[in-house]
Amino acid sequence: AAAAAAAAGAAAAAATGAAAAAAAATMSQSTDSSPHREVVSPLTLSAEAILGASSTDPPIISHKRSLKRAPSVMSLSDSEYSLECSLYDNSDFARDKRSKSIARGNFRGSFRSSGRRRVGSGVLKKPGDWDENGQWLDYSVLPQDPTREPVSWRNTVDKQRVKSLNDKEVKREEMIYELIQTEKGFFRHLLILKTVFKSAIEQQGLLSPRELRTMFANLEDVIHTNAPLCRELSELQTRYQGDRVQGLGVLMAQMFSSVRPEVYATFCAAQKQAVEMYHEKNKTFRFAQAMRSIESRIECARLHFPDFSAKVLQRLSKYPLLLEGILKYTPKLSAFAEERQGLTEAVADAKKFMNVVDEHIKRVAQWERMQYLQKHFDFSACVGEHRTLRSLDITASTTRTVIREGPLDIVTDHGKKEVHVILLSDVILFTQVKDSAYLVKCPGKNIDGQAKRPILYLKDAHARQEAAAQKRGIVLINKTDACIYQLRAMSRSAQQSWLEDISQACTAVATAPARMLFRPRLPSRGSSATAACGKWHLGQTSKYLPTNRGFDSFLGLPFSVDDGVGVASSCNSESTSFSSASAASATSATSAASAAFAGPAGRPFWLGPELPLPLIHQDLAGNVSEIVEQPTDLTRLTERLQNFTLDFIGAQAAAQRPFFMYVAPGHVHTATPGIGTNRQYSGCPFQNKTRRGPYGDALLEVDAFIGSIADTLAALGIANNTLLLVTADNGPSLRWGLGSGQVGIFGGLAAAYENGTKYQDTGKGSVWEGGIRMPAFAHMPGTIGGLSSSRQVVSALDVLPLLARLSGAQLPPGVELDGSLALYHALFGLTRDDSRSTATPLPASHAFLPFYNQPAINETATEIFAARVGAYKVHWQTSPGLGSGRFGWHGPAPVQRHDPPLVFNVEQDPAENYLLDAASLPAGFYERVADLKRAYEHRLTPRAIDPAYDYAHALCCGIGCTPPCSCTCKHAPLPSP
Repeated sequence: AAAAAAAAGAAAAAATGAAAAAAAATMSQSTDSSPHREVVSPLTLSAEAILGASSTDPPIISHKRSLKRAPSVMSLSDSEYSLECSLYDNSDFARDKRSKSIARGNFRGSFRSSGRRRVGSGVLKKPGDWDENGQWLDYSVLPQDPTREPVSWRNTVDKQRVKSLNDKEVKREEMIYELIQTEKGFFRHLLILKTVFKSAIEQQGLLSPRELRTMFANLEDVIHTNAPLCRELSELQTRYQGDRVQGLGVLMAQMFSSVRPEVYATFCAAQKQAVEMYHEKNKTFRFAQAMRSIESRIECARLHFPDFSAKVLQRLSKYPLLLEGILKYTPKLSAFAEERQGLTEAVADAKKFMNVVDEHIKRVAQWERMQYLQKHFDFSACVGEHRTLRSLDITASTTRTVIREGPLDIVTDHGKKEVHVILLSDVILFTQVKDSAYLVKCPGKNIDGQAKRPILYLKDAHARQEAAAQKRGIVLINKTDACIYQLRAMSRSAQQSWLEDISQACTAVATAPARMLFRPRLPSRGSSATAACGKWHLGQTSKYLPTNRGFDSFLGLPFSVDDGVGVASSCNSESTSFSSASAASATSATSAASAAFAGPAGRPFWLGPELPLPLIHQDLAGNVSEIVEQPTDLTRLTERLQNFTLDFIGAQAAAQRPFFMYVAPGHVHTATPGIGTNRQYSGCPFQNKTRRGPYGDALLEVDAFIGSIADTLAALGIANNTLLLVTADNGPSLRWGLGSGQVGIFGGLAAAYENGTKYQDTGKGSVWEGGIRMPAFAHMPGTIGGLSSSRQVVSALDVLPLLARLSGAQLPPGVELDGSLALYHALFGLTRDDSRSTATPLPASHAFLPFYNQPAINETATEIFAARVGAYKVHWQTSPGLGSGRFGWHGPAPVQRHDPPLVFNVEQDPAENYLLDAASLPAGFYERVADLKRAYEHRLTPRAIDPAYDYAHALCCGIGCTPPCSCTCKHAPLPSP
């Protein structure tokens, strides 16, 4: 179930263009006072002449090569004037006659003060048309073509200036000039893709919306990301015109540290599919004719769509080379120390940037390959005991990769037979290529006479080289059933390559973090049991803790891991305890942490982390309520929570007792400053295991935790009768950078341009999709279909109604739950008995699902900022995410009100990028949602308990303390409520 709560200069931009018109002309300044120039030769003008013109120095237009195809309309401009030439476009003229007609002056032309003409006519803007955020004001206008500017830096400065510099200094300026000019050219190519190709294809309806997304991917994101760099480089070039450029290193370092490589990676990864679609569509007459017309335009300079599509990856690969060259020729003097430092960082970051893009391209290519294989698998030979393989889906795991595939010979009793072997990161498949299909079958039999399994899991596999007599042999052994696969490679080098890849894959599987087994305890009491584990955050004094709120037992934290200062013990120690030095360090760290989280004036106690982080254990049966340790050791926290969870499940299964358990891992919430890298932590088996860094390690540990629950349910034989529901509470807290997650496709992209505030933090704390739309999945074999999905809009509010319906619980009279039965129906549909019901009827779905928000963290959210209404998302108010760097940590974020509200179709546009107007919405939509909003506000008055801020309520080896507080203890009892 998917949870839904959860550029400088002027250039030709004509419809067809005339950059290489076959003509020569001279323009002279008019003698009258009007700002006109006269055309003194009845010849067509080259675009280069116009683009190079200045108001004080009319250019002499040089001869250009003839056009192969004469344009029908040409519209050009320089910094002050525009030229319009309407050429005859008589279909009776042959192309050669047409060019002659142009040479004879068959055109109407006039110069006039251009002011600023409509883009649609092709008139170009003046250089420097950028907005305050570094974005090109009108993307339908192309910046000046840098190829029409001087090809070398030497040609832009006085010759005496060049002579005053040594060879290295000249070389440095030449390379900087090349970097800037090629960057301007790259940005222009991006705009050509959008304004020439994409716009024409859209206007002519040549592709469906889905095909358009495939062909152009996230082109707008790439343009939006690249524009500020192009602007900064252009301004840098202007600022140091005729002098040595300074500040390039810092600029480039900032660029690579602030730009997300995923933006470029997404576009580059889609390039292969885009080019394939281009070639496939070019087989149709209408598309091919349109492409010929588009690609013949002067802006394209005889390049085709694949050439432009490849520009992004080509540009990314050139950054390190250009920057290394500039660094090489930058003087090693103190005056250039900062410049060299910035360039050094930029080179390293550019290489990392490119590596991320390369890895993403590889992953996408592998995923596409697996999808192709899955689609073309033939399981008809999987019979008997191998019949279960028919449900094999190699695309089911998002972490699985294709390592290699190719032909090998397999030795059978009847000789050798060629098989196509597919080595994945966790399994080997033996297939036989038949036409375009891959027949999943392995020739030969085991020692018991049974057919060999066509699948070998690497966790059970061992690979070795065959005896020296057989130099191309490979032996694979299934360690569980002793099945042996004798293979022959096509060459010795192929044998070594296969062996190395298989051995490394087996090692990687064997050394992956293992899931811990549960240790059952004796059953407790009662006909059913409840437990809570992990983060609580609903009050820290005894009367608000879990055992006084309906749970039999609890192990966890009273609040988030950053509301108290924890410690992260070293993995070198075998002890599960923390040292006194670590505890003292945690206590002393609270002063620095508190300064970063300072509260409002007049309140002596804020949300934390003033004190060390406590770990609490409660058990009603054993009359236990204590602080297990303070500060909490975060390195071993998840292991403790996992053992507690699995122990509880094992005990209930042994007693055949129904149970409910709420598990909220401390991960992947960031901890306090000083904990790990990027404020993330993980257990010893998971540290330094992922490319994502500490955040990835933390996520890996949570994944293993959840996996151990599923494994335990299966091992105990209760998986089919237990609902495992997994989701998250909010989107990523983007202020922590690499220490947090990502919003993915739920970017709230309109926040960057709609109605003023222009921010990018649309994660946690905002009501953009990235802040509230969460992943979710449910597991209950035999009841919920594997790999099934639902488009139903569900909310975390629906969990309680779901549990009430499943358990048959009767709610007290007059109690009205906030949620609906949408989650129940999404999971079970009509497969369960629906006769049981709660006392108060609940709606079957969400006709109106509101999202409350409040710009200040310490205020109760009492206003509906947004709502989900069917496929639509409606925003009455918008604001950035929690603690956005622009607005401070606890300070209120700016709120933008919208009338009419912003509306997006989030089923088709989950990124909330394309704002819908009234014409795009159903009739009366605004009025209907306004009525729904008023009705909901009338029914519900939101309120909250006013929190008490005082050290008397602090958890400090008990309840309450007098500052300064020393909170270092083990097994300190908590008082009764």
